Amino acid sequence: MTKTVWFEAVTGHARAKEVLVRALESGRVPPALVLAGREGTGRSLVARELAKALNCKGEAAARLAEGKPAGAGKVPCGACAPCKKTDSGAHSDFVRVTPEEGKAALGIDAVRATLDEIALAPVEGRRRVFVFDPADAMTEDAQNALLKALEEPPARAHVILIATHEDALLRTIASRSFVLALSELTPDEVGEVLVKQGVSRKDAASRAAWAGGSPGIALRPRHEERVSAARFLLEALAGGGARRDPIGTAAELMSRAAPKNAAPQERRDGALEVTEIVARALRDALDQAVRGEKGARVSGADRALLEKLASGGRDAVARAIEACVKADEAILAQQNVNLALEGLVLDATRS
Repeated sequence: MTKTVWFEAVTGHARAKEVLVRALESGRVPPALVLAGREGTGRSLVARELAKALNCKGEAAARLAEGKPAGAGKVPCGACAPCKKTDSGAHSDFVRVTPEEGKAALGIDAVRATLDEIALAPVEGRRRVFVFDPADAMTEDAQNALLKALEEPPARAHVILIATHEDALLRTIASRSFVLALSELTPDEVGEVLVKQGVSRKDAASRAAWAGGSPGIALRPRHEERVSAARFLLEALAGGGARRDPIGTAAELMSRAAPKNAAPQERRDGALEVTEIVARALRDALDQAVRGEKGARVSGADRALLEKLASGGRDAVARAIEACVKADEAILAQQNVNLALEGLVLDATRS
């Protein structure tokens, strides 16, 4: 197996790093690449490190510039001017295309302007790297406009599309790109990232347990509050409190997950994070009901809580999971957050 020394700044993703290292060493980096994975798992960091490798002035980069394979074990210096400028976002050949401030979608005008840039020769490096982040925020018209660049890619340009999943993009886009899946990190890997960010080891372990493999989510300012809200609902479901008083449980959940004094987007983000945390714990409980302690946990819920949830029966746990999915869909569709959370509790406790 190739030693993945090119991406030392990236924690986890061993298989993805191996694929990219081999592409760099052979001088055959694809002109269009989709980095597909959950938000906060290092997708943007992988894109940036690839851009650094393509324009670095170190020994490996010099060999690539001559049209030769970089050679196994050749490491980008990370200290040259192109590497430093890419890290700071100041490199003129490293272009991030994101939605305008305050907008969720990435429209056709922004993509068309980028297409004009893609057609130009590099300004100061050997390659131009364009990162669409997140690519699944592109409208359908914008994606169709991007097809032109993917069908006839310039020789010295690379397009990197960051998305939650390739299915979030048009099939014509995905079919013209090399799709590289980035899996969720293990709790230990998430903890390692957090410690590097200055979080204490004790807090890092606690945050990582409930983050679903995403360091970005574990580092959110209100992550611990949202974990607390999720635990409240899980304990209410496990102990029967939610069934006895669903309206009261829903009201308490709203106040914890999406407080009234928070901004609308923060309320949506909080509700989504809580429902995701609850759903992961419920999947662990369903696995507990089916396979006992043989299954690997994907949530931070302890065995005692999982056993209580599982004791309600597989059908009840599966119904609660479906309620979480339904609530997620409602929130993502911009429906009322309070109604979505109330519906979650009512649906999860319905016989």
